[in-house]
Amino acid sequence: MNKLEQLAPKNPYYYYPNRFNASRPWLKKLIKECNGLEIEAFTGGLYKPFYDMIYARIFGIDLSTNEDVEPAENRIIATREALLSESYLVFSRFGKQIFHFAPILSKLLSSTNADDVYLSDLSLNYDSFYMSFGKQKKLVLSDADGSISYVDGAYIWRMPDDSEEGIDFLSITLTSIKDGQSFNDYNFAPGTDLLFHSLLDFSSSSTVGEQIEQDFNQKRENYNTSRPEYIRSLAENNKVIFNPESENSKYWSSVSEYSLGNMPIYCEAIKLVINALCYLNSEKIDVTRKYPEGTPEKLMKKAESAQKAKERKRANSKLESLGYTRIHFCGEKIQYEYDESIGQEKELQPHWRRGHWRNQPYGKSLSERKLIWIKPTIVRADKGSPSGGHVYSVE
Repeated sequence: MNKLEQLAPKNPYYYYPNRFNASRPWLKKLIKECNGLEIEAFTGGLYKPFYDMIYARIFGIDLSTNEDVEPAENRIIATREALLSESYLVFSRFGKQIFHFAPILSKLLSSTNADDVYLSDLSLNYDSFYMSFGKQKKLVLSDADGSISYVDGAYIWRMPDDSEEGIDFLSITLTSIKDGQSFNDYNFAPGTDLLFHSLLDFSSSSTVGEQIEQDFNQKRENYNTSRPEYIRSLAENNKVIFNPESENSKYWSSVSEYSLGNMPIYCEAIKLVINALCYLNSEKIDVTRKYPEGTPEKLMKKAESAQKAKERKRANSKLESLGYTRIHFCGEKIQYEYDESIGQEKELQPHWRRGHWRNQPYGKSLSERKLIWIKPTIVRADKGSPSGGHVYSVE
């Protein structure tokens, strides 16, 4: 198998949104019910009616009429599912765009420092899309049930502010895949997929690195000092019993401990996402949009070249129902630049010099800016002294 074949997974469930859609039998009906909702309904935090609908689908309980105590474990499951369902709904509204990052490109970006970049310098290809990095073996997450997961991608959304200021935010929802999970076994148990959400401000005068630090410090403080208050607020608003010795409280505490322990991994994953956005912030990049390997050939030909628009639309719909959509493949050329020894299945050598982004002035009176990627330099032990760095312009 050559490198290009490795870049194009034949199983459509390699991509988290496709796995999520296939494994939630209630999702299609739920999205249909929400078609009348404006996208702004999801900008103020978890939308309560949406959460109630998810809860009813999973547990068969109508929270608006049920008087029983809501078990903490049920709430964790429903909250995770609701947040992921919201992310999928927004992703679906904006065309289900998926960007697949080649293995070596993901590794290069994870070894690049974007802390000094300003979010206002970046533009998004679409208002919402999904970034797929594949299973990131260095981004290992633990859950309260003892399971292990790996970060594998992120939903991106330029989220409009619902206030008078009209400030846009960058919403990032990290996704994961369980250790040992096969792409053919996509019927996951609800609530077992770990996720993490971060919200950054496009108008902030702080650098990306400063915003990430502020966001994570606040989250750590919430986990460390506010757990009793948080559980008490749930007791007041959601009929969760507040008792430090109750099973509800113990379960919340256990989940909080693991969430706190995963913070350094989440932080690195968010930085990978920012680096990927920097890479995409240009027209002159290595991105090709096409159907992945393994797409049914007859349907693909109809979708691409049928004479009648109705036939093309029908073929596209059939392909989508099978999990096949056009993917934006990023980094095919870069993959060729690197030796097979640091290819898809190998870890990066320890001798890497981190890359960074340079915001370089250009144009008339140097009034415009463009990002220059100073790529990480590989220091190969078998090659002696470090080789020179490569400079890639992202214009």
